[in-house]
Amino acid sequence: MLDLRMQRRQRAHNVVQSTLLLGCLLAVAAGLAWLLLGSLGLIWTLVLGAVLPLLRPRVPPRVVLAMYRAQPLPREVAPELNWLVDQVAHRAHLHRRPALSYVPSRVPNCSTPTWPRPA
Repeated sequence: MLDLRMQRRQRAHNVVQSTLLLGCLLAVAAGLAWLLLGSLGLIWTLVLGAVLPLLRPRVPPRVVLAMYRAQPLPREVAPELNWLVDQVAHRAHLHRRPALSYVPSRVPNCSTPTWPRPA
């Protein structure tokens, strides 16, 4: 488990990385706006780039799961998958085990595991 100092350092690292990525994206958008719309487009892009991160909504995970009609996945339906999630949560020293949900979709988003099954 991470100590408090390590958590703060990781959080600061995440903030710096996110700021750099969004800053680069804003620079590219501002450059394109300047090329296509001139200085007025550059100003609008910079203003919107500064204001939009402050107004962005925080969407709770339960809303996203409801949007995709996700249903909780019982242990009886996928015992091996639940065993793997338990193992990973234990190794990561998580206080709470992540919940598994089933999203009814025809689009495949995973493959069959090839590692050894639990005994």
